[in-house]
Amino acid sequence: MTDEELADYIAEKDMPAAAAAYLRGKFAHCPRFRDFASANRDKIREKFRKFRKTKDEEDIEDVAAELKVAYLLLLDDRFSLTYEKYKSDKSHRGPDITASFCGQVGFNVEVKRIRESPKFEGRLNKWHSEACDRIRRTPSSLWFSLEVTTMDGNVAIMDRLEPAADEIVAFCVQTIKANDSSLPLEIPCNFRVPNFDDLLRLTLFRSSNRGPSDSTGLSGHCAPVLSSGKECEKFGSLTLDKLTQFMPSIPNVLLFKVSSLALAYQEMQMGLDSLGEIFRKRNDVFLLERTGKDSAQLLPHWQGLTAVVYLEHGVLSARTPNFLWANPDASHRLPVEVSRYLEEMR
Repeated sequence: MTDEELADYIAEKDMPAAAAAYLRGKFAHCPRFRDFASANRDKIREKFRKFRKTKDEEDIEDVAAELKVAYLLLLDDRFSLTYEKYKSDKSHRGPDITASFCGQVGFNVEVKRIRESPKFEGRLNKWHSEACDRIRRTPSSLWFSLEVTTMDGNVAIMDRLEPAADEIVAFCVQTIKANDSSLPLEIPCNFRVPNFDDLLRLTLFRSSNRGPSDSTGLSGHCAPVLSSGKECEKFGSLTLDKLTQFMPSIPNVLLFKVSSLALAYQEMQMGLDSLGEIFRKRNDVFLLERTGKDSAQLLPHWQGLTAVVYLEHGVLSARTPNFLWANPDASHRLPVEVSRYLEEMR
């Protein structure tokens, strides 16, 4: 296949023209990346095909982020890559890329592009406001909050939440009625919403200064509000979501690809430091509530996370190194040369 034929095969004719053009440009600049894409063309093509179902260009950008990282690594002859090495294990989703350095040191790379979607936020805020308005009509002496616990701005989340609004509201109303007279004072109680325990958390609270009322009080707000002071939580949340993909037996690198100056590397550092404290203190209440797994189950994966890289895309990124956060609890270390390259690659 020529470069053009390979790019057209991977991106297919109904993809935006920019997808194939992007691939052709990378092929011309890095023959090793062209060989990598050729060897994995069916896997990559399958990922691009997701766009056919969603028509969401964010999906194309997610795939492009993975390919960009592969391209950057293959610019250096010391690295060789395997794409989706663990895909055959249906019981466990593995990292995107497995790399070797100088033919010896092996490590995994998981790429996560930070989505910042006004479309997602608009749909989420509308859905949340309407759901809470309906729940508030329930007579009780309680306060409630309905929190969206994921911070990944993927519009596919709304494709799950919107059709199920009646089901979710009914569960919240039923839970408020069932706990109105029995909830202890001043102690928040959390409830996972059936079929949405990965997305939603209902919190009920009885206050000493609130008695029976013809409505339920609303406390709190919707979780994923980007650029609102919660950026450090966003990075910690996304890292926790990815944790079980890391293989404890070898070093693992999580790479965040960021395109907004609103999300600074200092926020990532704060979020990861806070997550480390949760594991060091064995905060099983938080971990069970957030993931359904306790520290004994998650700790090997946390220790398998060697480093997290903040890869910024923008005008300023060409003049500043990538930020690399080294996990102090990691079981494995990367060679100094690998860490340096991850900081410098553009």
